[in-house]
Amino acid sequence: MRYGVYFAAAFLALGVWACKSGGGDGELHQTVSLSGEVVFPGKFGDREIAQATVRIESDGKVIDQVLSDQTGGFIFYKLPTGEFDLIVEKGDQYALYRFSTRYQGRLLDTAQFPATGYSLRVEMKFRSTVLTGQVVDANTQAPIEQAAVSTYPSTMQVVTDELGNYRLESDQFEDGIKYAIQVRHHDYQLFFEPYYVQNFQLADENNVPLIKLKQHELDEKIEPDDIKYFYGEGNINLSPGPR
Repeated sequence: MRYGVYFAAAFLALGVWACKSGGGDGELHQTVSLSGEVVFPGKFGDREIAQATVRIESDGKVIDQVLSDQTGGFIFYKLPTGEFDLIVEKGDQYALYRFSTRYQGRLLDTAQFPATGYSLRVEMKFRSTVLTGQVVDANTQAPIEQAAVSTYPSTMQVVTDELGNYRLESDQFEDGIKYAIQVRHHDYQLFFEPYYVQNFQLADENNVPLIKLKQHELDEKIEPDDIKYFYGEGNINLSPGPR
């Protein structure tokens, strides 16, 4: 009998605490937790994103907000029962992440969370970075049409227009990685020029210096399929494949 009284008292105290944690409106809220990690899934593995703002909203009203820790982790210890949007932001380089019924056809519903809580992996994307420029003949300065412009490591490939202009836009550029610009055209020698990421602004539009292609000698014309790549430690060397 004595243990039954203790159990009832503990249960009542828990109910009172839950009511108070809901903001004092007297409504009993389900105690649930939402945890997860904020990462950028880069080419060389996940990168944890610290100090990202993670917030829970309902009908545009902020319910709770936390910052991700040094490992990208976050946790909401208790949330009221209901359906919510999860929004994650981090600086100007990353695109806004929204787990929302309005944007993705799904939403967080704490009523469906297991008793142990719900875990979520948030994969951020960079905002698009744009590279623009022109490709011309090194001797005549005439624009080169249909030249294939790409990067290494790979992000996106585009071709030049009739004026030799190109616009390469991609959200695959990452900070801390050295990129090279590569231009191919069957009438010209392969162009491969380091253009390090520190030379342009991520999530912005950047004008690349004029690219001048040299024509092949008549007996050394190289088709794109003949080009082989050799990657040495710290260097990138290019040579034509065997004939």
